[in-house]
Amino acid sequence: MYYFYYYYYYFYYYYYYYYYYYYYYYCCYFYYYYFYYYYYYYYYYYYYYYYYYYYYYYFYYFFYYHYYFYNNNNNNNNNNHHHHHQQQQQQQQYNNNNYYYYYYYYYYYYYYYYYYYYYYYYYYYNYYNNNNYYYYYYYYYYYYYYYYYYFYYFYYYYYYFYYYYHFYYFYNNNNN
Repeated sequence: MYYFYYYYYYFYYYYYYYYYYYYYYYCCYFYYYYFYYYYYYYYYYYYYYYYYYYYYYYFYYFFYYHYYFYNNNNNNNNNNHHHHHQQQQQQQQYNNNNYYYYYYYYYYYYYYYYYYYYYYYYYYYNYYNNNNYYYYYYYYYYYYYYYYYYFYYFYYYYYYFYYYYHFYYFYNNNNN
């Protein structure tokens, strides 16, 4: 009876431990999936910005070269008097349309560069005038860098934990 009771105690202890482990495993598992989707959210967010930047880059070049091309053509057409008036009008209209886009992009482009140089000016200004600010900025950057790596390794820790669990489960089942 004592032995039976001891066995029962052990059995329930084992099941308690087993379910506790499962609870922990599912918590990690959901956390892992939460982290996984969080990671993908950032990944797509980064790609959105990346393509956005390239879109503007190509947009700029496309309109810049088209504007240049049409402008040169218009100059040639103005010099050449053997063309149809309607054709010139149409081309001029297209050119103006192009110019509008070009101008719009240039506004955006210079605005971006203004911001970029302003940032650099501000950064160097603070660097030369106040080294403390520079170091603050530097450490702030490193803080983010290590923060990112902390999450990165954390993610991998859970990822390997998940695989380790599967391996353990497989091994345990094989033993049984």
